[in-house]
Amino acid sequence: MKTKNSKNYFSFHLSVEHLSILAQHYIADNQKDDYYHNSVGKGALSENDNYHQHISKELACAHQQTAGKSLLTGWAPYYQVPSAEEIVPKNKDLLISTSKRNPFEKESAAASLSFTGFAAKFINLSKTPKLLFWDGRGGGESAKRLVAEIAPMESVGTATTPGQSFSITPVFDSSHALKRWTLTADEAIQVYRDDPDALTPNKLSHDLWVKYQMQELNLAFARDYLVETKRHWLANFPRPPPSHFMWPAEYLGQIHKVNASFTAVGAQQKEDKLLKLEVSSVSPRVLEINNFLTEEECLLLINSAREKGLHPSTVVGSGSSKDDDDSMVDSTTRS
Repeated sequence: MKTKNSKNYFSFHLSVEHLSILAQHYIADNQKDDYYHNSVGKGALSENDNYHQHISKELACAHQQTAGKSLLTGWAPYYQVPSAEEIVPKNKDLLISTSKRNPFEKESAAASLSFTGFAAKFINLSKTPKLLFWDGRGGGESAKRLVAEIAPMESVGTATTPGQSFSITPVFDSSHALKRWTLTADEAIQVYRDDPDALTPNKLSHDLWVKYQMQELNLAFARDYLVETKRHWLANFPRPPPSHFMWPAEYLGQIHKVNASFTAVGAQQKEDKLLKLEVSSVSPRVLEINNFLTEEECLLLINSAREKGLHPSTVVGSGSSKDDDDSMVDSTTRS
């Protein structure tokens, strides 16, 4: 199902065993309990207030409706990146620079990415905290770096590149790797699990058992999300849809016009100005605003920064080693 601005809906399927845990999520949202400190206890569904009573009734009704069924079906929105044919507009003139087009030039093609970084997520499905390490360059104990301590039934995220190695260890013995992963963008979500016999209501506290079920619910949704969108689900399900407005970026050269009213530097009164937001990249979404700041305003910002001790950032020169300081200021790239 597709709507305007490449916003699609897809169906996902969850086990009916997840019904009760969905109610815990709704209660946490109502209490604005982002870390589930107050909403996963044994009394979370038995509090004597109207909202909890309503959730309990809805839960009982859902159990009746799913009697004899093994799966729940729901719908969720997602953003679909436009295809190459949709990104390049039919009016090719929008893409031509001020210089004359070479008649022998080949048609534009999608550029190959030089930056291959991606976001990774690690989930600790065990009843004890674990340490997550980046194994570093060259391997060995001296090379690895601590990323984070992951609490039981919690997760952490980090940025990485293909081929990087990560390991998870006990808190009391960081030299003993319980599991090690070499990541690719296709395997950006990794899960460490205790022995299945340890992940039962009898072996876990009530709070950990609830959080364990929440993680399993999230992983179940993530599987359907990956199949439909070809992207990894790095958030937590369920969650409200994004509420902040974003200018559409449906094709290259797309222009949005905005009437703005503001007081320029050195001016005594407000002035009206028409701003043009032009899409220069669809994915990632980049909109360019020419003449957004005057030359005087740019100099004011630069001088204010210099007064605070700031200076242009540098990048590492090509062929440099970690020990050599050959950093330099680049005209297009900043660190």
